[in-house]
Parts: sequence; structure tokens; C-alpha cells
Amino acid sequence: PYTTLFRSMAVLIKKLDEGNYSCVIGKDGEVRTYNQKGVQDLYDLVKEQNPIMKNAMIADKVIGKGAAAMIVLGGFSEVFTHAICTSAKEMLESNGIHVTFDKEVVAYSYLLEDNTRYSHEMK
Repeated sequence: PYTTLFRSMAVLIKKLDEGNYSCVIGKDGEVRTYNQKGVQDLYDLVKEQNPIMKNAMIADKVIGKGAAAMIVLGGFSEVFTHAICTSAKEMLESNGIHVTFDKEVVAYSYLLEDNTRYSHEMK
């Protein structure tokens, strides 16, 4: 991951948007950027028990329940996202994680008869 110095969540958000990264993590004056799709970067960090997560800030494009669970497991302290589903926001907040976002959505997902998943969001 790419590393630079940072002072605030605003730096992480700017880097997220300008660099087209999947997520950006900041801790102790250091910034790390990640590029994998979906929650793969968070999954890898949790699986490795990477200490970068503990009490760190994360800026991510979209946070659903899966990402929220990994953010809780990792011990992050603050989250910014452009879009978050209500259940993910509630999970983060109930675990003491400060959350800011641009858009909150209520997501619904159904398993269809042919075992495919149909998802949509309500505004």
C-alpha cells in the first residue's frame, strides 16, 4: 500500500476521491491506500490481524454490513463513506465508531427461487 502523512479525515477523503482507491486508512500520521474490489482489502487486513486498523480512521466509497463487521472487528475508531446502508451505520455506531457519510440507504436483498440474489435500495 501507498503511504503518506495525514492530519485529518479530510485528507483521507481527498485521497480516496482523487486516487480512485477502494479505501484509505490513516493512523499515527500515516496514510495507506488500497485498490482491491469490494471488501477484499478489509478482509485481508482482518485475516492478518493487521495492527494498522486499531483506532485508525478509514475512508471508503461504500459500506454495507460486511464491511461494517470487518471495521468493527478491526477496531477502527472513525469512518467516512459516500454511501452506507442503514444496518451498517447502526452496527458501527452501536460499537462506538464515529460515522460520517454523504448518503444513507436502506438496502433490501432477496434470495430468488433459482438461488440468485436480487438487491435494491430504498431512499
